Amino acid sequence: VAKQQALLSLTIVTINTMKLNILLVTMLLAIRSVTGNGSSNPTELTAYASKLFFAADDGVNGRELWTSDGYLAGTKIWKDILPGAASSNPTDFTVFQGTLYFVAEDGESGREIWTTTQYTSSPQRRSNIGASADPHNLFSFNDKLWFAANDGENGVELWVGDKYNVFKMWKDIYPGASSSNPADFVVFNGTLYFTAEDAENGRTIYKTGDNQNTVVPAHSSAAAALYSDPSKLTVYTDSDGVSLLYFAASDPVTGRELWVTDTYQNGAKLLIDILEGPGSSEPDELIEYNGQLVFVATDAEKGREIFATNGTAAGTRLIRDVHVGGDSSNPTCLWTGFEGRLYFAAQGSAASGIELWSLEGEFSNKLRDYMDIAGGTASSSPCGFSLSPPKGVQGVYFAADDGVHGRELWYNSGYDSSNIHSDINKHASKADNFMVSGIWRFAVIGLGSVLCLLDFFY
Repeated sequence: VAKQQALLSLTIVTINTMKLNILLVTMLLAIRSVTGNGSSNPTELTAYASKLFFAADDGVNGRELWTSDGYLAGTKIWKDILPGAASSNPTDFTVFQGTLYFVAEDGESGREIWTTTQYTSSPQRRSNIGASADPHNLFSFNDKLWFAANDGENGVELWVGDKYNVFKMWKDIYPGASSSNPADFVVFNGTLYFTAEDAENGRTIYKTGDNQNTVVPAHSSAAAALYSDPSKLTVYTDSDGVSLLYFAASDPVTGRELWVTDTYQNGAKLLIDILEGPGSSEPDELIEYNGQLVFVATDAEKGREIFATNGTAAGTRLIRDVHVGGDSSNPTCLWTGFEGRLYFAAQGSAASGIELWSLEGEFSNKLRDYMDIAGGTASSSPCGFSLSPPKGVQGVYFAADDGVHGRELWYNSGYDSSNIHSDINKHASKADNFMVSGIWRFAVIGLGSVLCLLDFFY
């Protein structure tokens, strides 16, 4: 839907005669064709206490911390941390010790850790690690806030904070200025596991206990050599109550596939080679749902679709071929948390774009296609799903782009149609200008009679 905004530039010339006054009006018409509005691009949607917190850009204050109580009137900027049009870029929202922690930039201290509660609109900076700190991958476990950060001397390493907001480096896993880049935090059997890089093993799976001396690789060097570049660490408990740690990893023979470990003496093993041979199925979006481990992968027949496993190779299967045939639906943003459904974004056919879908049912085989938000082959690309606040409009909240309002905050209450919740950034983002000129001739005759002639040209 296009809007048009017009500006007039007038040049008036009066020609006087005894009986006729002629006004020659030269008109310069600049038409500004505006396609859609700006995008606030909500991200980090996090349900905390009685509100929904997220990052957004209203086109005036930059990208800042926002909140919603579920009502349109209660959707507002929480704090302009970096005042003016500049952006504090809040990220890594994590609830720790009853407080919402996040990372932001105030223009003075670099990117550091901040906090806010639902009762105050005055977030506070809590860490002062250094100008290059850039904390990320915040994760709450065992009365500690774990994250990766760079103090400017030791590279990006494992850090920890407590409820008193005392922060320190937990372990320099890759000694010196090199970085271990800790990521993929997950709790398994009461222990914190994560991926990190060291000089001996490359990127491998690590674990830590209650002190710095317990930060060690989860597997021996021989066991770790079976796979490389692990990621997407996810715990799944099967129908017999057995919990194992699943992850994506690579080897030269099978490519990048789904692996599993009990983290004990048995080491790790390939669960299944979905795309047989050295090709990679690239498992991603691992999430436990409805008694099974669900993930996205690519096979030779159906393309990239949603799979599920019960923890065995024989029990690993394609759930549904969303984009029927060999073309991929490319599911992303898998999320559960509303009415027992698995929500995701996917492309259902060549005639549609990337839109909202869900799976439900005993075997997760009931497929539901929601309203085509963007229409036609355009994509609304819904993502960032979160449960709604306890009051206001109920349902699943997410970010999407309908092609009219830009990328904004939307909701779905479990029915076929989705609705925009808040158009936060109403400022035009795209404009094409073109000029039109012409001459209007107004002849005033006698006692107020008007003859209007138009000469119009491009």
